Parts: sequence; structure tokens; C-alpha cells
Amino acid sequence: MSRRLLDKARRRLAAESGVRANPWGGRLAVALVYPNTYHHAMSNLGFLTVYHLLNQRDDVLCERFFLPDAEDLKEHRNTGYPLFSLESGRFLDEFDLIAFSLSFENDYLHLPTIFELGRLPWRSHERDERSPLLLAGGICAFLNPEPLADVMDLFAVGEAEPILPSLLETLQENTGDRAELLVRLAQQPGLYVPTLYEAIYDQGGQFSGHRPLADIPARVERQYLSDLNQSPSLSFVLTPETEFGEMFLSEISRGCSRGCRFCAAGYIYLPPRERSFETLREQIDTGLCHRARVGLVAAAVSDHPDAPAIQRHILERGGEVSVSSLRLDALRQE
Repeated sequence: MSRRLLDKARRRLAAESGVRANPWGGRLAVALVYPNTYHHAMSNLGFLTVYHLLNQRDDVLCERFFLPDAEDLKEHRNTGYPLFSLESGRFLDEFDLIAFSLSFENDYLHLPTIFELGRLPWRSHERDERSPLLLAGGICAFLNPEPLADVMDLFAVGEAEPILPSLLETLQENTGDRAELLVRLAQQPGLYVPTLYEAIYDQGGQFSGHRPLADIPARVERQYLSDLNQSPSLSFVLTPETEFGEMFLSEISRGCSRGCRFCAAGYIYLPPRERSFETLREQIDTGLCHRARVGLVAAAVSDHPDAPAIQRHILERGGEVSVSSLRLDALRQE
């Protein structure tokens, strides 16, 4: 045991406000892993939104894991103490599902460290019936899951809001047969199980597609939330120990209609969708109770049809505005 590591985790947890994890006992246990440090993870709206979506269910609990800070990594290795959750201090192998939130390819390089500290076998075929299932989600998972196809048990191809309900219901109905469970998961929309597909190559050796090896869809279709007003994405947990700790972040739109060839968000988040001004106004008013500055998050904030009204609303309530992205050709006089 490392008292220093546990005390640091308790201090971080005490400094947070917002969503809390459900207690243990009779719930499906999900470990949500961000393969970078706490400082980076806690400004990631995708990560925070999944944490909220899981813990708002009575039948699920979700706790967070992070890449240790540099000084903590040394402590882990010097003491041999495994990676543990921020909330309860439990280890990865005590959870039913380990979900990785992958937003950047550079974070792939941190996965071996997390697997080492979490005492997880690297490849999926090295894990047995007693091992938790490993799922990868996030923009990297549905942009191109293949680099980690030998590592993860399954991938969430698309956005979390429409995928999570059927995923969790299938896991709740698990009878203990891992092979059967994977087939049932692969039958759910937006879930890709690599071991249940065979790669096909043409005569020239070029990849030409996948062949399903079970009664599952031949093609996994990306899932997306059609109406963003149904589900918020914002700073569900606030902490000063993160990159944007002085802001309340709120996603105002998702996707982009511009179609710039260098930008993945303009393609994998199609169709472009916005939250209404009425929905955002309520979120902003809540955020201004906790932070003086509101960070508006979107691929192109100025493309939102109500962008001026949103910013004016924040300023009229004495707040400050920060934006994640602007296009000069979309700026308006107002």
C-alpha cells in the first residue's frame, strides 16, 4: 500500500463538486479509464458525460482511473502498488467492464503503462472468463478501431448516448459465458467485437472488408444522438486541478457542415446538430452559479445560429465567455 498515493486521491476527490459515483453493492461496476493524467482528463467533456450517464442509473456504478502523474508513476513502481480508482481505491480487476475513453492517438502510448499498473494482460486472447471486458470508446474508437483490435474486447462505434443503454442491458443479462456474451454484444447497434470478424484481402493483398463469423451484422453502423437537447454534455464534475478548471464547459453543437478534409470531426460527427438556445440558457445559468467563465464547446462555435444570443446571455449575467473554435468568415457584426 502507498499512503502517499491514496492521500493524494482523497485530496483530489474532496476538491471536486458535481456528480458522484454510486455506491457498491448489487450494481454493474464500470471502470472508466482516461489514458492521460487527471489534469487532462477532467476537461474532457466526452469523459465527463459518460461518467454522468453511467452514474445516473441506479443499476450501474462508475469510477475513474487515470494515467498517474510522473511523480506518482515512480511511487507505483517503487511500491508495487497497482493502479486504483479515484473514488473507492479499488483495482481494475474488481470491475465488470473497463471502458477506455480514447480522444487522441497519442494516448495509445500510455496504454501499456496503464495495463502494466492495472495488471491486465495486453492482448484479448490472453484474458479469460474471470477478466473484465475491455471496451474502447471515444473519437479514436470509431475513427479507426483496428490499431487496438487485438487488445480490446469490443469498441463503441459512435456516440455514447445511444449506445450505452443496450450495452448495459446486455451486460446486466450476462449468464457467465464470455463467448456468448460477446456475440450478444456484437448484435447490438454500434458495438464492434473484432474477434467475431475475419479480415478479407483481395488477390493483390489489399484489405477489402470483413466477414462476420457469427450471427451478427456484416457492417457495424455508427450511432449518433439525433436530438442533442435530449442529453446535456457539460462540466458534470468541477475541479480546480484541470486545464480549464476556472471554466464551466458546455457543448453547444456537435459535428460541422464545413467538410474540411483535414478535420475528422466534420465527418465522423455528421450530421451537424445544435442544442437550442433555450436548453443552453438553462445550462449556462447553472454553470454561472459555480464559475464566472463559461466555455462554449463546438467544432465551430460561431456557426451556431444563436451564437450571439448565447454569448450576450452570459455577459448580461455578469459572466465571461470563452470559445473552443471560431471561423473568421462566420463572425457577425452583432
